[in-house]
Amino acid sequence: MKALAELLHDRGWSMSGSDATESQAFETALPFGVHVGHAAAHVLGQTSVLVYSPAVPFNNPERQQARELGIREISYVEMLAELMRDKIGVCVAGTHGKTTTTAMVSTIMREAGTEASAIVGGELVQYHRSGWWGHGQHLIAESCEYRRHFLEFTPQLAAILNIEPDHFDCFATVGDASEAFGAFAALLPPGGFLVIPHDPELARETARQSAARIETFSLLDHPRVDWHATNILTIGRHTSFDVRYRGTLLGRAELQVPGRHNVSNGLAALALAHAAGVPTEAALPGLSSFRGVRRRFEVIGERLGATIIDDYAHHPTAVAATIQSARQCFGTRRLICAYQPHQISRTVGLMPEFAACFSGADEVFFAPIYSARESAELAESTLRELTFRVNSYGVTAQQMTSLDHLLACVDDVLRPDDVLLVMGAGDINRIGYDLARTVS
Repeated sequence: MKALAELLHDRGWSMSGSDATESQAFETALPFGVHVGHAAAHVLGQTSVLVYSPAVPFNNPERQQARELGIREISYVEMLAELMRDKIGVCVAGTHGKTTTTAMVSTIMREAGTEASAIVGGELVQYHRSGWWGHGQHLIAESCEYRRHFLEFTPQLAAILNIEPDHFDCFATVGDASEAFGAFAALLPPGGFLVIPHDPELARETARQSAARIETFSLLDHPRVDWHATNILTIGRHTSFDVRYRGTLLGRAELQVPGRHNVSNGLAALALAHAAGVPTEAALPGLSSFRGVRRRFEVIGERLGATIIDDYAHHPTAVAATIQSARQCFGTRRLICAYQPHQISRTVGLMPEFAACFSGADEVFFAPIYSARESAELAESTLRELTFRVNSYGVTAQQMTSLDHLLACVDDVLRPDDVLLVMGAGDINRIGYDLARTVS
């Protein structure tokens, strides 16, 4: 919603907003206010349209007030779809990696002077913005599969980064998710473009449903891969690699964000920018200028000499990649993870994967599961099972009763030179900031 508000502000709209609780996620330097809490009084008679997120129900007081005043209601997804109809849609989809890859594409095209518009699910560090409106032809948008929302869009250029089990309240099986991604691929017109990973086979099967031109990316050398990264070198937080397109060396990319997963994201971003007409000599410097996204391996401060990192990871693959990135950056320093599972259904459905993904950590503290309208007893027993399983892998794991309990325990065990990873898609990110602000 923040990205959309920033984009609409650029178009000259006057607006205000509201959120259920005070949140750092909506901090912006732009001149529009955000109310804390929902109330009918926030909706004024001169309002022309009310845009709501999928999490806001029909009986929300502000939505009710809009109907009483005859104000048009439109969902975030519908609003973005309307904006995209007048642009060349550049959509980034996948189970994870969407935000970073969308931000990479947006940075490349912005630095190349294309005047593209962008909607990113996180704040870009170098611009202090999540969204903007440009006078160019392209609209770059993070495109989420949740409730099949991405099927509302009209992409002409797209990436599918990966397809894994997730959103169990929408997709009972990975086959259900694959079918949705296949429908997304089918949205692309015959003159469109789709980039997918060379592996796994699941992604290739999905892409076969599309009439668009298809290219592939990979970190491994395959005879038929289009976009390939070679000579990958990692030094601390920085990663550099040679970019090859169909065997031809295009140049060397320098990433300011760590992890091999970001090399993969960078290849997908370069492929999309290339399809949008950005020349290589502009695309590579643009990618190299990318400084990351808030809550994606973001170093937010220190506590008694310990480094504190905030990350949005809430899927086992993303958790493992974040831990691997921490090892790349900090070597053998003691690595402590504070993790908040997101939704019971995801935790239960991916229990074996979650049990294994923390194996690179030295110690793990689990906050209560962040869930809505789910059984408290089931949440507690699920977290107990996860804690037991992680301990069985030889990693010390403890189950906390609340975020405050977690904060106190982590603060007690932190030592100078430790690295604390605070991970999760809920409200656990306040833990890292509370520790970083604490005066010793």
